[in-house]
Amino acid sequence: MWGWRSVVRWRGGDYLPYRIDRETWRGGRNFPDGSRSVVLALLWGPWTARAATQPQIVRTPALEIVDAGGRTRATLDAVNGKPSLWLYGDDGGRRAGLTVGTGSVPELALLDPQGRQRILLRVGFERAAEIRIADGRGRPRLGLWVGYDDAPGVWLFDDLARPRIGMKVLTGGVPR
Repeated sequence: MWGWRSVVRWRGGDYLPYRIDRETWRGGRNFPDGSRSVVLALLWGPWTARAATQPQIVRTPALEIVDAGGRTRATLDAVNGKPSLWLYGDDGGRRAGLTVGTGSVPELALLDPQGRQRILLRVGFERAAEIRIADGRGRPRLGLWVGYDDAPGVWLFDDLARPRIGMKVLTGGVPR
């Protein structure tokens, strides 16, 4: 008895188990003449054909992830050509979103339980980078940013979302 072969490597890189001793492999028993190639075809065929035809990309306009109770917990979609990922709270409302908005501007939004945007982080919109913090009605009240000239700034808004107090540090370090 020659021993046992336990695995064989196949084209896809995975391993396929088999257990055939030397005498069996040479056709001494359990293999009528010419049937060795049939056995090989049966061993190799299903796995290699499936590996060669498996899709590498899954395409869908939207993906919805639900919990065990069937409630939506996350969505990934591309509405109007703008990709977005939204996470949902226990109440089923949107709570956080990562989107690519107008002008290919990436945005991270945090929403309150009523669905109003409270914090917005953007890169590349009116400024190089900005954070906007809103009040309970969803109106911006505080803005922090770094401009395209690398100068930082702060804006405070009134209850009608009008800028009232602002400060910007210029390149030389002088506040304005």
